[in-house]
Amino acid sequence: MCGRCGQKMTVRYHTRRGKLASPDYVCKVRNDNKHCHTVPGHSVDILIGEILSQRMSPATIDVALAVQNELLAKFEETNHIRYQHVENSRYEMETAKKRYMAIDPNNRLVADELESDWNNKIRSYRDTAEDYERRKAEDQTKITEEQRLRVLNLVNDFPKLWHSPTTEDKDRKRMIRLLISDVTLTKGENEIKIQIRFIGGAPEEHSLPRPRSACEEMRHSPEVLKEIDRLLDDHTDGEVAEILNQNGFLSETGKTFDGRRVQKTRRAYGIASRLTRLQRIGRYTIRQLCEKYGVDRSKIYRLRKTGKLKAYRYDDVGRYLYEPLNDSIFHTMSKEA
Repeated sequence: MCGRCGQKMTVRYHTRRGKLASPDYVCKVRNDNKHCHTVPGHSVDILIGEILSQRMSPATIDVALAVQNELLAKFEETNHIRYQHVENSRYEMETAKKRYMAIDPNNRLVADELESDWNNKIRSYRDTAEDYERRKAEDQTKITEEQRLRVLNLVNDFPKLWHSPTTEDKDRKRMIRLLISDVTLTKGENEIKIQIRFIGGAPEEHSLPRPRSACEEMRHSPEVLKEIDRLLDDHTDGEVAEILNQNGFLSETGKTFDGRRVQKTRRAYGIASRLTRLQRIGRYTIRQLCEKYGVDRSKIYRLRKTGKLKAYRYDDVGRYLYEPLNDSIFHTMSKEA
């Protein structure tokens, strides 16, 4: 039942990552052209199964059977009253028949009226008899002593039966209906409130954390994003991926990292690249350095290899940014020239 509007909810199944997912419970009552309420059903179903396993005790079953036997006694009383209605309808039908058969055939006006009354009584009798048989079939659920013992023996195996892969959902629903009248679901911002009404018992309330949506599950954890942001100060995408894997971090889909995954992640979450970070603190590309100081690339390469010029690798294909040339380096280069 919907905890917002009180209407009965429907069930909707869907696939997730190629597998049949647990159901969503949907209230289709529309408000402002939107569905009233949708509640993810996976955690709710697990909770209901656990509660039933706890409540399926011999004492509980005895109470349930006692209630059912009491209802059976009331059924017998009600059934007798309904049967009296059938007999009264039969008597009226037979009486109408006798009246029609006793009339003078030449008196057509009276004969037609009595024939019409007889036909009405026939239809009334048939309707009453059919209604009696239908209600009798619906209400007649007599529990024999042998059946009672079989049910009590089933209690000990209930958890195994409930979780068995050979038990179909339709059979689980039939088990639920033996003990539960209805379940009311209300989804809040952070939790799902669940009110369970048991047959012949007081209501019971529970709450569960609201599960993350598929979009939320595809998000990286804050810890992963913070670590990527920290490592990019000193490492390339590929180096960041190696460190993340060494420290046991996984992607949003539970996979290990590589340079491409780190690149996609920082772009998706607006994390500055290592190149951008180095440019912010005044580091130059080799082209910018050559243009600024009027030197050849070969001299820059030589200074980097000899360790006289600090260089910072910013990607995984071997490209660098450089510090500005200080006066001593620039003086040395000028003398060489």
